[in-house]
Amino acid sequence: RARLPWLLLSFLGGLVSFYLIHQFWFEETRGPWQYAVALLPLVLAMGATASSQSASIAFGLLRTGSVESSNLWALWLKESRIGGALSLGLGLFAGTLGVMLAGAQYGLVIGLVMTLQILLSCYIGALTPPLLQRWGLDPAVMSTAAYTFLSEVLAVVLLFGLTGGILGPF
Repeated sequence: RARLPWLLLSFLGGLVSFYLIHQFWFEETRGPWQYAVALLPLVLAMGATASSQSASIAFGLLRTGSVESSNLWALWLKESRIGGALSLGLGLFAGTLGVMLAGAQYGLVIGLVMTLQILLSCYIGALTPPLLQRWGLDPAVMSTAAYTFLSEVLAVVLLFGLTGGILGPF
């Protein structure tokens, strides 16, 4: 529950970015790919927020000894429940907005992208600190860069991969 308001704030920031890109960048161009490009900041923000929240929780569990880098299964299960619920809810919300904005196919694309981005970013954020620790690296120094890099690449691959796969090439 404590994580949802911050994900919603990121969602709102992404919607503002979407609006600005849509209004000023694609004034003359209309088509399904314009929405994919315009929604990239939203997908990036959701991944960054979800991975950051999960990493913060993982740091706390490592610090208290509640989880060790040798036993990540419990952490993965916890993130499956929490990240799964958050990603499904926000994915359905984003998909509904996509249907209203651009039709059923695009609603499917953005719903899937948002669901997968949030869930996989929760896994990335939760597992990065303990894995770095297991590999003998300092998670306090390296985690933020690692999970940010991974969630950003994931956002681009998911958004453009699913858009191209479902809606066709650019």
